[in-house]
Amino acid sequence: MFSWAFLGRRIDGQEIAGLILSYLSVALVFWRQTNAPQGEIGIGAGLIFASAISYAPYLMGSSRAIAAFGASRFTAYVMTAACWPV
Repeated sequence: MFSWAFLGRRIDGQEIAGLILSYLSVALVFWRQTNAPQGEIGIGAGLIFASAISYAPYLMGSSRAIAAFGASRFTAYVMTAACWPV
């Protein structure tokens, strides 16, 4: 959806079906966890949302970066960046 919103990329039917399936799956998991304390559900939902939001730019930029740097160099850069906070 970010590619559509920010890059003007068209979303095809297969991607829409995947989005619907994934959103329904997440809703099913949350629905099954309704007996959990509300604070824990909020924290879990926030972490999942933050993960999705931070992963989206990576996916959007990775195809261009792989084309520019090559797969091996891109992997090295990404692994280095992932280790930086540690």
